[in-house]
Amino acid sequence: MIWGIFSVVVIVAGATALHNVYTGEGNGLHYSQIDSVTEAGHVITPALPKAISFLAPRILSLGLFVAAFTSIITVALLMVYICLDMFGMDWKFREENKKFQWSLVLWIVVPAVLSPFWKLPALIQAIIATAGNLILAPLVLIIIIYFINKKTYMGNYTANIGRNIMLGITFLFSLYIVTYGIMSFLKQFVFIG
Repeated sequence: MIWGIFSVVVIVAGATALHNVYTGEGNGLHYSQIDSVTEAGHVITPALPKAISFLAPRILSLGLFVAAFTSIITVALLMVYICLDMFGMDWKFREENKKFQWSLVLWIVVPAVLSPFWKLPALIQAIIATAGNLILAPLVLIIIIYFINKKTYMGNYTANIGRNIMLGITFLFSLYIVTYGIMSFLKQFVFIG
């Protein structure tokens, strides 16, 4: 539920920025100059009721924290599964599997140690990471659909028609969102800017 709420906040903030609603409310900032979570939080202020509009930066901060936290866990686990499986090692998440545990520690600690060397502002890093996840979503869905329908991998538990229809609808939706996002970016920053 929290992830869904954050997604709505991101969509509202993005739409507000793309339609040039936020211009800094007296501090001279334009939406394209947003550099911090506090400034970005003000972008969603027009979408909130006046009584709670002061919470906008806190809502965006909480959303970024939850998004980063879930992303780091998901990405770290996926990288452990992929790396251990590539080298033919046990990739199952069990208490006695020390290779899994150490790999997970490395996939969390190494990026954390390297992150201060990024020269971009933290907000831009979070947006780039989120955009990367969004762009990869259709590819991930194609891979899931492929493997969930292979009897060699799933045995008697291959996907039924209902599950394939739901996955297909999800794939089409993710493809639409990615296409819309790319076209909006090109229109805003390449063709206009």
